[in-house]
Amino acid sequence: MMFPKGQKWRLRLAALTALLLLLAGCGGPKIVAPQVSAEEHRLNAALLIDKRQFAEAEQELDQALLKAPKRAELHLLHGELLQVLDRPDEAAKAYRRGLSRAADDSAAKNTLAHRLGLLELHAFGDAEKAEALAASLPESSLERLDLSGSVALAADRPVAALKIFSRAPITTTRPAMAAWIRYHAARAYHRLEDKKNTRAALYVAVNHAEDIVLKQAIEAFWNEINPTR
Repeated sequence: MMFPKGQKWRLRLAALTALLLLLAGCGGPKIVAPQVSAEEHRLNAALLIDKRQFAEAEQELDQALLKAPKRAELHLLHGELLQVLDRPDEAAKAYRRGLSRAADDSAAKNTLAHRLGLLELHAFGDAEKAEALAASLPESSLERLDLSGSVALAADRPVAALKIFSRAPITTTRPAMAAWIRYHAARAYHRLEDKKNTRAALYVAVNHAEDIVLKQAIEAFWNEINPTR
């Protein structure tokens, strides 16, 4: 039987469509979206935080925590993000969850205790809890030095605070943590009206700060000592 050229084309198209539908109904190959790991979500969140895209970063961290709820580092980053979003109660809960999951001798546990201690001290005014967290840290750790000095500074004892901060080694393999100490030392010098050392300490802090909480604190302090006219 002969068909006009246009009709042949339509018949072939109909046959191809029917074949594709048959394959789909018979369990043919399916396109599966690639799975994103918790670590990839964490890295995405960190990049978004650096860009100050906090809402998008929180979505990435939510996904990361769904996939790896026991990872202390995720709770640390989540707490930092919640802190800069001015949600201190939620940040404290995130830090506590991280502490409950971190290994006793891990760097993450020390960092979480340090961040929670500073939050207790500055957001909630609870020096007693901050001191208890400082006492839980290794005696020679930078986290303990910074938190203990911060407690002294909060009690309006800037000289005592500087004596504590001065025990930190001049050179360290952990410049990001040392930046916290230099930032708090700058605040102590400022309390003593020592402009030269305030700026010198703050300069070191600015150059080595890594986490968003410290960066935000430095910005606020800089605006405080350099008010716009």
